[in-house]
Amino acid sequence: ARPPMSAAAVASAAGGLAQDLEQERKTRERWEAEAERAERRRIVAEKQLAAQTARVAELVEDRGALERRLQEARSREVSLARETGVGAAEAMLPANEAAIRERRR
Repeated sequence: ARPPMSAAAVASAAGGLAQDLEQERKTRERWEAEAERAERRRIVAEKQLAAQTARVAELVEDRGALERRLQEARSREVSLARETGVGAAEAMLPANEAAIRERRR
């Protein structure tokens, strides 16, 4: 069995424990603050991703509409070529040039 600790030894040990506890509290508070900042950054990133995803969906929809318009224009040109006797290849040139210009953007 250990001999009883003196009052000074008890006070010293208690002071050391108090310092350890204070250090642990400060560390915990730092980590909590960092976790809160990380959560705020996550929320901002999530909102940005949602906005970007919506924009991509809009662009895909716009691209689909442009492709449909291009296909309709090509069909009209082929029909016109048949009516006028101009070869299909010559009739397709303007549509092909428009498609090339659109791809270059």
